[in-house]
Amino acid sequence: MKIDCKSIDNIPIIEVVENSTVGMKLIKNVIKLFDGNLLFNSSNVFKSTLKRDDFSGAHFIELKDENLLNDTFYLPFKENSVTAMELPSTGTVQTFITARMNGCSFYICRNLFTKKIVVCHANAINSSADDVKSVKDLVNKSPNWQSFNTQKSLARMMDIFSEKYKSKGNLQLLRSLYKDEYFKIVNHASNFYYLIKSIPSNDAVNFIGGTIVIGFRKNNKWSFYYQTIMNTNNINIKNYKLNYKIIESKKFFEEY
Repeated sequence: MKIDCKSIDNIPIIEVVENSTVGMKLIKNVIKLFDGNLLFNSSNVFKSTLKRDDFSGAHFIELKDENLLNDTFYLPFKENSVTAMELPSTGTVQTFITARMNGCSFYICRNLFTKKIVVCHANAINSSADDVKSVKDLVNKSPNWQSFNTQKSLARMMDIFSEKYKSKGNLQLLRSLYKDEYFKIVNHASNFYYLIKSIPSNDAVNFIGGTIVIGFRKNNKWSFYYQTIMNTNNINIKNYKLNYKIIESKKFFEEY
């Protein structure tokens, strides 16, 4: 289903994604829940692959589709838009995943009418492009840097979305996840940020940071984790070999 709205402040149609599922057999294979923490038994998490990002020149992680089972709610992203999904509190599907985030924001809300969790993925790539005039400018920024203009655009998009969603119920914001939080750890991982500042910008764009949000439902309640990955595959900086690895896995919201 779609909630149509005219372009406001250069924000296109905002849409609500139906509760369709894509399977993630690999979630069951590589993730274990232990004492409330996520443990990973494979460095190749989510059977991901490397792609090329045309905007920043950076590599990023992209999920593969093959051999998937219908056991996971999947929320895609749409450029310069908010996508959203209302998650059921019962049923056979008990996992959720959203598209890779590299500057997007993620919101967890409650529909005060249905009492269900509503998850939102907001993208403001146009604002980001306006803030960064060149790859060199981007490289000189901290990995978790996000301009005030972009933050303002994301907040404005959510305000519009909440207003348009009122036909389904008023939304109560429970938790926000922004780039400055989920990329904060990148600044400290293996001193990578400090190494990368000293090399030419055409090499430095190989920096990778990517975050995926995962949700699990247990006893009719949802918990959400984010997983941040740093990938430096086949890159050698000053004879210091950096490996593709998960640098942080953290629970950031639990429904009560």
